[in-house]
Amino acid sequence: MQAQKVENTPAPQLNAQQVKSIQQAVLSTDVSKGNTTASQWLERGNQLWRLNRYSEAVEAFDSAIKLKPSFVYLAYYGKGLALNAAGKYQEAIAALESAVKLKNNFVAAWKIQSIVYRSSNQLEKALIAIDKAIQLEPKNPNLYNNKYVVLKDLKRYAQAEVAINKAIEINPRLAFYINRGILYSDLKKWELAETDYNKVIAINPQLAHAYNSRGVLYYNLKKWELSEADFNKAIAINPQLAHCV
Repeated sequence: MQAQKVENTPAPQLNAQQVKSIQQAVLSTDVSKGNTTASQWLERGNQLWRLNRYSEAVEAFDSAIKLKPSFVYLAYYGKGLALNAAGKYQEAIAALESAVKLKNNFVAAWKIQSIVYRSSNQLEKALIAIDKAIQLEPKNPNLYNNKYVVLKDLKRYAQAEVAINKAIEINPRLAFYINRGILYSDLKKWELAETDYNKVIAINPQLAHAYNSRGVLYYNLKKWELSEADFNKAIAINPQLAHCV
């Protein structure tokens, strides 16, 4: 795997007027009239969700749902996304259940439903939902990574290792190696964890999270100088990265 060029120069910050101008442009479609279509309400809900205006997004998705379009499952999905972002997990679950009831092979809805169940500490249900998504899309590495997270929370470490290994087998993404390294660290399999972190850093020496994770590993091993060096490197790459050991 060849390392890619990584852009690490922060984008310039927008001022308040620029932000307002962009938001006005995004919300340019007029929905104040009575002839707004379901697709327009769906688009408006999506725009409001992306602008973190969650209650307004839910209202827009509900307006789409009331019109009962053939794609109403998408409106329930969008509503679930907005409610989840607002921390209203039970309402989000209800919306996502409606989405998959209308379209049972809706992988994205099963995946988000699993995430919401996990956020509300309903881990067994989260596992059922992500397994359903994997059944529908067995070659999607991200789904196995999501399953790894749920199994790790359930402390089913052997199964979690199988899941993250499957994700790496399908796509050897650096984030997956970091996750496996974290799992090995939790299991005190220090050499295996270090091997994964070293692999990531060798491929992309500008990945702050890899240095941070390896720094935690060295901290646990009481290798203070190595730990400090990795934390300093992580901060140098990304000054906004702040983790507590």
